[in-house]
Amino acid sequence: MVIFIKSLDKCDNMDISAADLMVALFYSPGHTDMYFEEIKGITRLEKIVYLLLKEGGFEDKLADSFDYEAYDYGPYSGVVYDLVEALENIGLLTIERKETTDFRENIDEIFLEYSEDQNPTLDKHIDIFKMDEEKGKKVWEEGVKNKFTEEDIRKIREIKERYNGMELNELLKYVYKKYPSSTKKSKILNEILGFGTKPDLTPFLREE
Repeated sequence: MVIFIKSLDKCDNMDISAADLMVALFYSPGHTDMYFEEIKGITRLEKIVYLLLKEGGFEDKLADSFDYEAYDYGPYSGVVYDLVEALENIGLLTIERKETTDFRENIDEIFLEYSEDQNPTLDKHIDIFKMDEEKGKKVWEEGVKNKFTEEDIRKIREIKERYNGMELNELLKYVYKKYPSSTKKSKILNEILGFGTKPDLTPFLREE
């Protein structure tokens, strides 16, 4: 995948890519305060990356690269899927699939099926994403870290800490209410998933 391979090359250009941001996110600690904190579920990952763009200051640089679109339960980007696959293929990311009690854990996959055949499979599973620590540290130190400022790294960490530890249902409601233009009403949203009330949560504020 060209977008990913280029992102790992050492170069004098400090521009970051979508792949660089994904590496930084997986490398970063979160609410557990441990580096390489795993991210549970493609739905959560999709939303955290979106919030990095919106609330982390990366939208001007990378919004076009991720190409998020309004989807039934919030913003969706096929690029996130592509980058996860690329990271796994080169051994930087492990993906463990487990059963879960809540199909919202993989709701983006369900909506993808729904958009194609109107008959989604409510498969209750969750994919757990974790960066390989040895390989990840090497890639971060030698190819990615120098593309981010200290402020960038701080924002990535704060956003991962804030949203990776949040209950998924609350995260989905937060994104839905805070960024309504990134969602669209649908039969599956109203009749299959249901929808709760706005969580008592204020948006992450970036320091100017």
